Amino acid sequence: MFKSIVWFCLVCISVLLAQSDIDERLAKKKFVEEFGQCGGLNYKGPRKCRPNLICFKRSRYYSQCLSSKSAANVTQPIQQIISINGKCYGENIDGPVLCSTGSACFIQTENVHGECRSTCPEDWFCAQQTLPEWSPCGGHGYIGLTKCQEGLECYAHSKWYHECRNECPEGWEC
Repeated sequence: MFKSIVWFCLVCISVLLAQSDIDERLAKKKFVEEFGQCGGLNYKGPRKCRPNLICFKRSRYYSQCLSSKSAANVTQPIQQIISINGKCYGENIDGPVLCSTGSACFIQTENVHGECRSTCPEDWFCAQQTLPEWSPCGGHGYIGLTKCQEGLECYAHSKWYHECRNECPEGWEC
């Protein structure tokens, strides 16, 4: 009887080892479902998307399985961040740009050249540009154009936000 118990245990162990080997092989073949993670820096999980999906890179840290239709809906050009005094407008600017913190894109020469600056230099085209009604035009920490179109004034809603209006709204700090 002791031999049959040992034999039975050996069979059980063999079956369990075979099952774990099968599980391991299946895990290697496991497909990632739509919207699941399939890659990224230091990612250790499965990388193969189920059929008819693609592994779409969102950033160097995250990729996910998407249908071609879903991928088309989320595809947006990545904004370049331009340093202060860097070119942000004109020829050879590919895709959207974003000026670094503390600066905005001011136009030096109309339809030709613009740079990220903290203010618009007086002799640049931007000094002549005006803002339409309802446009932000100032406030603490504001960087951008400040001159409102003719007939409008830049009124303070608070110390943080000013806006081009034809009259000062009630309750504003005018």
